[in-house]
Amino acid sequence: AEVITGCKAAGTFAVTYDDGPSVLTSGLLDYLDEVKVKATFFINGNNRENGETGNPMLTIYELADVVRRAYNSGHQICSHTWAHTDLLTVSEQEVVYEMTRLNHAFSKVLGKVPTCMRPPYGDTDGPSRKILYKMGYTVVTWNVDPVDWDPVNSIDEMYQEYVDQTGSTSH
Repeated sequence: AEVITGCKAAGTFAVTYDDGPSVLTSGLLDYLDEVKVKATFFINGNNRENGETGNPMLTIYELADVVRRAYNSGHQICSHTWAHTDLLTVSEQEVVYEMTRLNHAFSKVLGKVPTCMRPPYGDTDGPSRKILYKMGYTVVTWNVDPVDWDPVNSIDEMYQEYVDQTGSTSH
């Protein structure tokens, strides 16, 4: 199985968000509803260590209503490991643990588990990828990184990064 890095249909793109849910996700969902856009959310189970001032990160259980709202609104929900663990740095057993623990949380919150996942940092190697495929996951990364994860970058800088990577100014 291959890693999906982009849309298959020409002229299309996907809007994706990693590392949620956070206290900002509800506002994002309001905006996406307003502009009638569906997105894919790659959800972690426990983001408490990854929070920042103004955007405290919580667990999937603490923000279960937000995750359910995203799903019930037609957004795609995918896995992003339990604790944003770099899959290149852990054992095969730890990969299974990260995904199984998150599956348990998704079962409780949504009553089902995702079949797609994005590895933190976009990194998998042969052994971890093989485990993910064996667990039934489609692995999804990206082909454009506007560097929006770095708070130093302005919106104009992120847009320029997008243009530099795609050669496109249309949207």
